[in-house]
Amino acid sequence: MPAAALSLGRAYRVAVNLPKVSSFDFAFTVLASHFEVALGSLSLDDGKDTTYHLDGTLTTADREEPARVEKLVSANLAGTSLAVTWQHGSDPRSHSFRVTGIERAARAQTVAVSWSGRAIASRVTGRRLLAVPARGVFQVMAVRAVQADQRFIEVAFSSNLKPSQSLDGSSA
Repeated sequence: MPAAALSLGRAYRVAVNLPKVSSFDFAFTVLASHFEVALGSLSLDDGKDTTYHLDGTLTTADREEPARVEKLVSANLAGTSLAVTWQHGSDPRSHSFRVTGIERAARAQTVAVSWSGRAIASRVTGRRLLAVPARGVFQVMAVRAVQADQRFIEVAFSSNLKPSQSLDGSSA
């Protein structure tokens, strides 16, 4: 057992001497701290046309302390920090998060999601900008093909559809 923590990204050589059995040596490299961020698209909060949330997943190369992982991602809208809540599941490398409080305003805005690996000694950094439509604007936000038990296309709109909205494709 090493006396101190091994340095991330460093190669080590170990010599083992087992009297009356054998001697051998081997080399290994400690994983460099690394992570990836995957973001979904903006989703309307339930029953509201004025606020969105954004779901994402952060996957680390190795097990990391949840408290440190939570320092990796931040988000802001028009210079105001947004809340980021976390879920840490049974897989110690996969961490889900949700950015909340993304308010629609009179004018279109941009939400910025940023990540920096400083808290886990990683050089990974990144930023993604997502457009937040103005209040009253109705547009397609995202389209994706889903291949599950059934194949379908999922379309996300900037506002909730009306319960009486016709979706049959006719203009009548």
